[in-house]
Amino acid sequence: MVKFKSTLKSKCKIARRINVTVFSTMAACLLASCSDNDFDGDGITNKSLTYDAVTILNGSQIDGSVTNYCDFFTNPVTTRAVSDVSMPAQATWDNVEGEEVDGTKNSWEYQYGKTYILNNANLNVNAPVNGNTFIVKKGTFTLSEVWGTANAKIVVYKGAKLVVKLKDGNKNLPAIYNYGDMQLAKADYYIAGSLMTVGNVNVGDHALSTAHDNSIHCYVGGDVITSGLSVACDMKVEGKVSNIEAIGQGCTLSVGKDYESSVQPNINSNAKLEINGNATFHSVVVFNNSSNVNITGSLTADSISFNSDATAKVGCKVVTTKGGLNIDNGSSLYADGGVYVKNVNITGNSHLNIAPKTYSDLGNVYVTGKAGYITIGDGDNKDYGVVKTNVIRVDNVDDLGYSFHGYMALNYDKVMQSDLKQDFSAAADGYFQSQIQDKLNNNGDVYIAKTECTDGHGVKPSAPEHEPVVPVIVPVTDISYPEHEHDISATCIALNGNMAYVSYHQRGSKFSGCLEAIKFDDGKGKLMSYLRSNTARDFNHLIVAPWGNGNRIYTTGGEKKGAFMAYFDLNSDGTFGNEASTDNADSLRAVRLEGEDGNCVIRSNDGNHFITASTAGFETFDANTLERENFVSTEKDKAGCAAKHIYISNDNIAALYYTEHPKDTVSTKAEISVFSASDVNLANAAYKIGDLTVGPTNGKNVVKLDGDNLYFCDGRYGFKRYTNGALNGEFNAYSAASTTDDSKRAACNGMDFDDKYLYLAYGGKGIYVLDKTSLKKVAHVACPYSANFVAVKKENGKRLMFVAYGRSKMQIFKLDE
Repeated sequence: MVKFKSTLKSKCKIARRINVTVFSTMAACLLASCSDNDFDGDGITNKSLTYDAVTILNGSQIDGSVTNYCDFFTNPVTTRAVSDVSMPAQATWDNVEGEEVDGTKNSWEYQYGKTYILNNANLNVNAPVNGNTFIVKKGTFTLSEVWGTANAKIVVYKGAKLVVKLKDGNKNLPAIYNYGDMQLAKADYYIAGSLMTVGNVNVGDHALSTAHDNSIHCYVGGDVITSGLSVACDMKVEGKVSNIEAIGQGCTLSVGKDYESSVQPNINSNAKLEINGNATFHSVVVFNNSSNVNITGSLTADSISFNSDATAKVGCKVVTTKGGLNIDNGSSLYADGGVYVKNVNITGNSHLNIAPKTYSDLGNVYVTGKAGYITIGDGDNKDYGVVKTNVIRVDNVDDLGYSFHGYMALNYDKVMQSDLKQDFSAAADGYFQSQIQDKLNNNGDVYIAKTECTDGHGVKPSAPEHEPVVPVIVPVTDISYPEHEHDISATCIALNGNMAYVSYHQRGSKFSGCLEAIKFDDGKGKLMSYLRSNTARDFNHLIVAPWGNGNRIYTTGGEKKGAFMAYFDLNSDGTFGNEASTDNADSLRAVRLEGEDGNCVIRSNDGNHFITASTAGFETFDANTLERENFVSTEKDKAGCAAKHIYISNDNIAALYYTEHPKDTVSTKAEISVFSASDVNLANAAYKIGDLTVGPTNGKNVVKLDGDNLYFCDGRYGFKRYTNGALNGEFNAYSAASTTDDSKRAACNGMDFDDKYLYLAYGGKGIYVLDKTSLKKVAHVACPYSANFVAVKKENGKRLMFVAYGRSKMQIFKLDE
C-alpha cells in the first residue's frame, strides 16, 4: 500500500469571473461524454485548489480481484491478476545526482555505495560494483568483472550501450535498467537484481536464472533466448521465451507470444504461468501445488498432469500427442476448445470443464468416486458439446450420474467397473440421464462447426425459413476488488482506449468512494490500479481528458464540505500514481462546486472548458486554470432543485434539471434544455422538453444525444426517445398489468448506444438491449443489485457492455449475435 501526503492545504475560494443565471432544481447522477479534441494547458493556476493525499494500490496488492469468463463458457476461472511488471520511465533517473566519470578512473578508485554518471564516455569496469549505481547516458559501458552485486544498478539510456563479458567464475549480474543496447556474452548468468530491458536477452545455449526476492522484478521488451530460464521473481516477457525450466514459488512468468520448448517446466507452489498465444511442450508437463496456468491459445504436450489444486485456463484446444491427461487432488482444467487426449484420469475432487459448441475425443476415461467429473455447460446454457470416448471406467455403477454434467452428446463404446471385470453399459443410460440433458449415443443430430479450436461433428442443418438469430448477452468479466472496506456502489464508467475507469460512492449518508483503473483485451479485464482519497469523498461521475502529453481523470462527487470537481494525472500506462512522488504529483486536486453533491462533468469540444452539474446548478470552468467563469443556478425560491445530468455531442449539449423541489424520494418534475455545443455558458437554449416526471429523486437519470434523437432515462418511468424535441417512442420493463407502486419499480438509470442497438442500465432489472429503430427488446440479462450505468465499445467485431453494477461492482458483458 502506498500513501501519498500532500504538501499544500488551502480552502477553496469562489473564483473571480462569475456570471449567475437561474433555471430552476436536487441530487446525484452519472455519465457524460466528451469529444476527442486534445488540448494542452500550461498548468493549473487556480489558487483555490486543494491537494488531497490519496491511497493507491497497484500490481500484486490488488491480485485476486478479476473473474474472466470465456465465450460460451459457463464456469469461470478466478485467478490472481496478471503480472503488473512494466518498464519504468527512463526519466526516473534524470535527476539522480552522482559523480561524472570519463573512463580514466582506476578500478580501485570506485567507492562503495556511490553513483557514477557517464555523459559521453566509454568505460570498461574491471572493478567491484557492489553498492554502486552506474548511469550511462552516452557512450559504452563494458562490464568485465563483478566483485559483488548487492544494491548495485546499471542504467543504460537510449542511444547508449551496455556490453557484458564477464570472465570465468562470477557470472552474477547486478540490477540492470536498459533503455538502449545491451549485449551479453554467451554464458550462464544469475540475475541478482531486477532485470529491466526494452530489447532482447540472448545468452544462446546457456542458462539464465533470477534471484528470489519479492522486491525484484524482471521485464524484457523483446525475446528471451536461453537453454533454460529459471524465474524466482515476477517476470514479464513481451516476446517469446525459448525454454522455461522453472518458475519459483509464488512467482509469475508472463510470456507475450507463442511458446514452444522441449524442456520440461517445473512450476512450483502457487506459481503462475501466462502465455499469450499457443503453448507447445515436446515433453511431459506437470503442474503442482496450486500452480496456475493461463494460456490464451492451445496447449499441446506429450502428456499433461495437474496435481494438488493446480488450475489451468486454456483459451483454445488441449492436445496430448503421446500420453494422457491426469487431473488429481482438487485440480481443474477449463478448456475453451475441444480436448484431444489418449486417455483421461480424474480423481480426488477434480474436474474437467469443456466449453459448449466443441467436439472432444477423450480416449479412455477413468473417473474415481463421486468427486471427479466432466462438465459441459450448465442450466441456462443449452448449447451442446459432443464428447467421444472409448471405455469409461468408474468404481461403482452409481458413480455414473455424478461423472458427467451438462448439455452433452456422449458417445461411448463401453462403461466398465474400474477393474474392467464388470460391464455397466446396460445401466449407463439411466444413470447418465439424471445429469445429462440429451439422448446419449443418438448424437448424430448434434452439429459442431469446425474451428481453429475444435474439430467438427455432424451435418449442419438447413436453417429454418424466416427464423431470426436471437442475440444473447454473455458475461465476460466481473471486476470485484474484494478488499473494499466500505459498502460502496459503482456509479460510472469512462472508457479510454483499452482502459476502463470506474467511480464508486458509499451507500448511505457517509462518504468513502474510490476509483479503479481496469485494462481490457477482447473484453477480458485486469484490475490495474485502485485509488481512494484520504479525505472521505464520494465519486459520482468521471471522464478522461487529454492534458499535455498524457491524460487526466476528472471526477465529480460530494464530501462533508459539499460538492467538488477533482482531477488526477494518469501514468503513461493508464494507472494511478507513482511510488516516487514529488510536488503533489500524486495528490487528488479538487475545486469546490456549489451545492451538496457533484453529479456530472463534461469537457467542451474545443477543450477549453469544463461544465459541471451539481445539486445547485451548472458551473463552467476555464480548463487551463480551473477558475469558474459562469454559474447557472437551478435553485428556485431557494429550494433545492438539482442539476441532474449534462451531456455533450459533436453539435449540442443536453442539460437535465429539476423544476420543483422534491417532496419525497418517489418523483418530481424536471426539464431538459438543449444548447449548441459552443454555448458553454448554457445561455440560449435551442429547445426544451418540459413537464417531465422523474423518479426516484435520489437516483440517476442519463440523457444522451444521437443526431436528431435525444435519449432520456426516466428512472422508474422507463426510457424515452425524443426526435427533434418530440416524443418518438418509449420502453418500459413493466407491463400495464404490473405493479403501480412506483416505490417497487426498478429504475432505468443509464444508457448507451451504437450503430444498431440501445443499451439500458435498468437498476434491479439488469441490462436491456433494444433495437435502435423499433425500441423492441432483443436481449436481457440481470445480476444481483442495481445496474447504474453502461458504456459500450465495439472491439474486434464484438459489442462489449461495461456496466457499473452498483454493489456488484463492474461487470463486462458481450452481445453474442
